[in-house]
Order: sequence, then structure tokens, then C-alpha cells
Amino acid sequence: MRSRENNNSVQIGLPSGYNNTLTDKTVQLEEIKNGNGINSLHENSESLEIKKREKLEATERRRRIFLEELRSQGEPDRGEIVSVPALRKPQTIPVTFTPRHFPTAARESKKEEEEEWLRKNVEAQRILATEDADLRPEERDPEWLKDKAARLFGLGDYQGAANVYSHAIALGLSTPTVYNNRAACHIKLRNMFKALEDASRALELCVPACDGNVRERAKAHVRRGAALCELETYAEALTEYSAALKLDPSNDALKDDCEKIRAVVQSSSGGVE
Repeated sequence: MRSRENNNSVQIGLPSGYNNTLTDKTVQLEEIKNGNGINSLHENSESLEIKKREKLEATERRRRIFLEELRSQGEPDRGEIVSVPALRKPQTIPVTFTPRHFPTAARESKKEEEEEWLRKNVEAQRILATEDADLRPEERDPEWLKDKAARLFGLGDYQGAANVYSHAIALGLSTPTVYNNRAACHIKLRNMFKALEDASRALELCVPACDGNVRERAKAHVRRGAALCELETYAEALTEYSAALKLDPSNDALKDDCEKIRAVVQSSSGGVE
């Protein structure tokens, strides 16, 4: 019976090296039981603390050497800064932009086009503001108003003619002819400064100077010259008439007027022009 049990028993083999590892662990446990293992752990921790302390001391020595070099070079000691400026308080900075009438950004290439649009818009608004529901349809026609003003001027109604010309200008008929004609009305009404303003405006509208507006330019110079004569500034009046004569050299009436004004200027200056 005993020999049968021995035959049925199974022996399990351990991997190679396992016996050695098990032996090492067993030795360590025995050392811990005896107190030798705990001493070795304390020794390891103490050595780590010593290394850490030595590293900190080496870093501090390098820092002191660096600061000494900075002091020797005259640079500020950054290690001695004990305070920093306080943080600035948050605040809102107002930003303003140039007002624009268009939703797009301003461009130099579109500047003239935008200014032209704004000018036409202002004129249209002015026309709408001057419209009267009681006016007849022809009274809203600038050309009809210009013809009516010319008839009134021919009849000697200079104030009525000036009013009609003003209404035509308000409706958008801003031409050199209209301003020259209203300047003539102001001269008849003895409003010399208004005549100068209208004649100057007529010259401004004759830009660029070309053959097509020579007549209106000459007429504007004559209007200014006539107003200056009434203001007894004959030297300036002679300049205006001379400019008109250069534009219309075949006009005999202008030649006579220039000679008369020149004689007045010479007489007032003691014979010296």
C-alpha cells in the first residue's frame, strides 16, 4: 500500500533561477526581522537627503557667483528685487473713427466718386426742401424759370428776376449763365457784393476753361468789373475788363469801357498808370 502511494505521487519542477530568487527574498525577510534591513533603509534615505542638500548648496554657490559677477560689471542685482509694480487696473479706451456715409471702408480710388454722389445727394435734398405743393408743373422746370427771369429782367423787374433765378438755382439749375444773369440783377439793384459773389461763382463753374465757355467767362469778368466800378475800385475793375477783352478781343464795347476806366485810373494816379 505504501509503495503504491509513492508510485502515484507527482513531482512538479520549478523554473531555473526561481530557487535563487526565493532564497534572496527569504534572506531579506530574515534581515528585516533581525533589524538589519531597517538600518539599510535608513542609510539609503539619509544618503538621498545628503545628495539633495549638496545639490542645493551647489546651486546657491553658483547663484552667488553669478550675482558677484553682475555687481562687478555694474549691472543691477536682480536677486535683490523685493517688490514688483502693481498690476494696472483694467479700463476702457474710447476709440473714434471718421464718420462715413457709406458702409464700406474708405478708398482713395473711390474718393472722387463718393464726393460726387454726396454733392448730388445734397442738391437733391435741397430741391425736395424747396418744392411747394402749390407750384404749377412749369414752375418746377428750371429752364422755364430761366426764360421767365429773362422776361422779367427785360421788363425792368430786377427783383422778380433775381428771385426767379434763385428759385431755379435751388431746383438744381446751377450753371454759369444763371449766376451771371443773377449778378446782372444785383448790379441793377445796387447789391454789388452779391453781384461779385455770383460772378465769381460763374467763373468757378467754368472749369476747365475751354472754347465752349469763353463767352460766359468774359461775361463774368465784365460783371465783376462793373460791380468794382460801382465800388470805385477802378484799378481792380480795369483788371477784370482787360481779362474780358482778352477773351473777346473783337468786342468794341469792351474796348471803349477799358479806355474809359484806364483814363480814370491814370487821372487818379497823377498820370502814371
